[in-house]
Amino acid sequence: MSSGLDARQLYKDRIEAVTEIWSKIMRNEVSTRNQLEELVYIIYKQKGVEPSGALVRLGFTIRK
Repeated sequence: MSSGLDARQLYKDRIEAVTEIWSKIMRNEVSTRNQLEELVYIIYKQKGVEPSGALVRLGFTIRK
């Protein structure tokens, strides 16, 4: 049962990360791809999660 809770927390953390990133984009705090890459790296690292498959296919990873 604990793996279900872990998966739920991982999903929640990913959604929070994406929401935070999107909110910064909408407030015009990000204007270049390089800024976006750095923001994705920082936020996902803080949350301790990996980007979803879609972001990985676009070339975003948190491994630097």
